[in-house]
Amino acid sequence: MTTLDVIENKISAVQKYLKILERYKQFSRKTIEKDIDLRGALERYLYLAVQSTIDKNEERKKLRQLNNFLHNIIVLTYDEFLRPEFDTHRHFLGSH
Repeated sequence: MTTLDVIENKISAVQKYLKILERYKQFSRKTIEKDIDLRGALERYLYLAVQSTIDKNEERKKLRQLNNFLHNIIVLTYDEFLRPEFDTHRHFLGSH
């Protein structure tokens, strides 16, 4: 699974949990605080939404780091600091 696939899956998960959380808007804070099952379910979905958001952001950081690495290789190759065989961006970008 690629980083982009993981990011798409995490976005879908966040959307799913936010949709579920919408159903809890009908309850007052007092009702939620009194009902341990209701409160537990709400806390769990909030946790899952937040965790999916954190995971998505971690994957985005990885993708940004990879892009920065590839950019640096391209610049060094074109500026002739690296020999052409180190021009690995073609492999990552799918062009040979």
